[in-house]
Amino acid sequence: MNRYLLEIGVEELPAKQITRVVAQLKEAVKAELLQEKLPYESIQVWSTPRRIAIYLDGIADNLADEQVTVMGPNVSIAYKDGEPTQALQGFLNKNNASVDDIVVAKKGKNDVVSLNTTVVGVESRAVLSRLAPGWVTAAAFDKSMRWRDYNVQFARPIRWILSIYNDGHLPVSIEGLDSDVYTFGHRTLFNERFKMDAACAYLDAMLGAKVIVEPCKRRDIILSQIAELEKTHNVAALKDDMLLDEVINIVEYPTVFSARFDEEFLALPIPTIVMPMKDHQRYFPTFVSDGGLSVVFFGVRNGDDYFLDTVAKGNEKVLRARLKDAQFFFAEDRKKKLEDFAEGLKTVLYQAQLGTVYDKVQRVKALSDYVAGLTKLHDGDLLLLHRAVDLCKADLNTAMVGEFAELQGVVGKIYAQFDGEKDVVSNAIESHYLPRFSDDDIPADMFGKIISLADKMDSLVGSFGIGVTPKGGKDPFGLRRMMISILSIVLAQDGFNPDLELVIARGADILADKFSEDKAGVIDGVKEALHQRLRILMGDKGFRFDAIEATLSNSLCDVSAFLAKCEALHVYDRGKLENIATNLLRSIKLSATLDMGQPIRSELFESDAEAQMYAVATDSLRKITGLVDDGKYTFALDELDVLGNAIAVFLEDVMVMHDDPVVSNNRKHIMYVCASAARLVADFEKFQFS
Repeated sequence: MNRYLLEIGVEELPAKQITRVVAQLKEAVKAELLQEKLPYESIQVWSTPRRIAIYLDGIADNLADEQVTVMGPNVSIAYKDGEPTQALQGFLNKNNASVDDIVVAKKGKNDVVSLNTTVVGVESRAVLSRLAPGWVTAAAFDKSMRWRDYNVQFARPIRWILSIYNDGHLPVSIEGLDSDVYTFGHRTLFNERFKMDAACAYLDAMLGAKVIVEPCKRRDIILSQIAELEKTHNVAALKDDMLLDEVINIVEYPTVFSARFDEEFLALPIPTIVMPMKDHQRYFPTFVSDGGLSVVFFGVRNGDDYFLDTVAKGNEKVLRARLKDAQFFFAEDRKKKLEDFAEGLKTVLYQAQLGTVYDKVQRVKALSDYVAGLTKLHDGDLLLLHRAVDLCKADLNTAMVGEFAELQGVVGKIYAQFDGEKDVVSNAIESHYLPRFSDDDIPADMFGKIISLADKMDSLVGSFGIGVTPKGGKDPFGLRRMMISILSIVLAQDGFNPDLELVIARGADILADKFSEDKAGVIDGVKEALHQRLRILMGDKGFRFDAIEATLSNSLCDVSAFLAKCEALHVYDRGKLENIATNLLRSIKLSATLDMGQPIRSELFESDAEAQMYAVATDSLRKITGLVDDGKYTFALDELDVLGNAIAVFLEDVMVMHDDPVVSNNRKHIMYVCASAARLVADFEKFQFS
């Protein structure tokens, strides 16, 4: 078995994107290898800030031989008077075969001559040489760049390509960038170009060059060293997963150090200390046993422990400068109340066509009122809701948020608490920004949910209204992220379930005078965009695509019901579901041409079967309506199964398409009642059964 190594050497990659991109790249390579039918045992994709490496182990020498059938001319053309024609001889010559090799086969209605032949599998190294150039550029970072006179694009300039098959060079070339068998070690600890002798020697050779290429090993080293320092200082570090992922992706050889900041800074609110540590300096804050913030913090050096105390002191100076800034800005801000900053939003532009941030806050207040009505918020809470909206963007004008933008909402909550605002108000100021990204926290408080939905829906509808929509890979305003946030709030299944179609329409009414696009088209566009995000979110949760499509039409009106229907359809016996769909689709198709102007008339029934079917249909519709209203969708499906079997028996005895159109329409009415019961649960025309 063989091994292949492809290393792409680059300038420092965007740390926050590496983990996602590497996972996607691995899946893309696996899919391509599967498509090419290249046999291998395992694949690894490793990364550091300066390299991405793809390693294949257990590669077969060749692709497997394939038995293929080559079709030739029709028998009537291949032979004339029992003798091979020129057409047949040409076919045989082309395929290096003789008349004895011919097999007569069917092609449609015709008999044709054919040859059963073996296609010898090509060498695996030849396949890899063809595929590898595409892998170099397959890493899909958010932004790409060109450099020098190359046409190739990548997140950062590519400096070298290492390509080794077993212990020899496998040439890879991309628009003038040629591979070789050389790579580079750590930028400071081993800044040398050296030869890689064999693909299997990669990990050990890189470790000798002070590069740990496996992210999981760098993670283990960092966590292990943090654990030792926690014992030494009797503290507990904040091991934020996002921070840890980012730190792992900015070092090739990690060494953790401890440092301290001055106790005077503990007078600042904890978030204003922790955020500069985490987001700006990528330090790990620590806490003492009672939960209070400690003056000790941990950092990670991209190197060894040489002069580590000096490194720690240097980082202490950097953090001190940051915290001094925070101390100054906090003191300046507290000379005013939070509501004083809200007035200044009249001069802060939100978007040229959509007005100032103050204008947006007024729209959010109106839309929040509407959402509060849909969720039946107590009238006595409306004044507090209005207060929360009035203050929700005020901290954008503070010096603290001006310097530390990541603290927006957090600073607002802190200042509101200092000003004596009610907890429901101060909590909503922070929580209305949630969720900020996929899998982020959902607002835990009702005010936060309402304002978050109103704020994001205003941004979404407003952007669509001025013609700014996501196109392909471009989404400069993060509208897809807003859609995911909106849907995540209502998918949380915690009792917050407003009709999003009504919210969209109300948002469009409030914004109508700002639109450059047709309002009806804007509403339809936002609905379709949310439907598409909903498809993706539900697909990511593992639901079948046809179950999603079958329940999607009214999903925005009741997202909670949509999710419950999908769950019921997902776990329901697939064989029974196919039987239900088959029978109910017959009723749906038969009732498609019903004349609704002609009411059903029992005196037109010509048999007991019609009367019985009508009774069963109306009774099922009544039962299913109640079950759907109660959210009991599995029981509703069971009832549809009973109804479907009754339809099958009925249609064996009764011909719906009667010669008398009046009688026929009467029977279509019975089928229409059955179809109406089906539509309460799902659109059975969207199901696909193999």
